[in-house]
Formats: sequence, C-alpha cells, structure tokens
Amino acid sequence: MRDHFWSRWSQEYLQGLILRPKWRSKANALEVGTLCLIKNEATPPTKWPLARITQVHPGDDGEVRVVTVRTATTELTRPSVKIIPLPARAARAIDITNDDATNSLSP
Repeated sequence: MRDHFWSRWSQEYLQGLILRPKWRSKANALEVGTLCLIKNEATPPTKWPLARITQVHPGDDGEVRVVTVRTATTELTRPSVKIIPLPARAARAIDITNDDATNSLSP
C-alpha cells in the first residue's frame, strides 16, 4: 500500500510540478528564497533532496540558467532544468540573508 502511494504520488504530483513553459511564456518561478526539489535521474522522485535557492545566475539572454541551492547539509550549483520549485507561498517570505538559526517568517 505504501509503495503504491509513493509511486503514484511521485508520478502524478511531483511530475506535475516540473515547469514546462517552453518559449511561449516567461513564467520563471526561480527566485531567491524559493523552496525546491533537486531533480536527479539516478534516484526516484521521493528521494530528491529538498533545498532553498540562495542565488540565481542568469545567462546572456537574461533567463535564469543556473541556481545555487542550499540543502540541509551542503550548498550546490545546479542547472535550472534540474530544479523543481515547490508551491509554497510562505517560503518566499523567509529572510534567507540571515544565516543564523533565528530565521522567521515575516508578517
């Protein structure tokens, strides 16, 4: 039962979070402070690490091509196609410039 749930959740929900705007729209949700998953083809979606975007690196055309993310244990630089932003409004309100443990949500 549990395996069926995880399999279905990863196929339906997580795959639905992957943005596919192509060239028709400029909806780029990759902003500093966005909570996201780091996509890895070698592992199942339920094992993808949770991270927060700390820096965005736009390309020559102004589009975000690379991001720096912070996980629970390390800071990584990954291409934007490997980043799946999570729909969490409160995550954008967190002040990530303060590196101590006193981060709080702004009203």
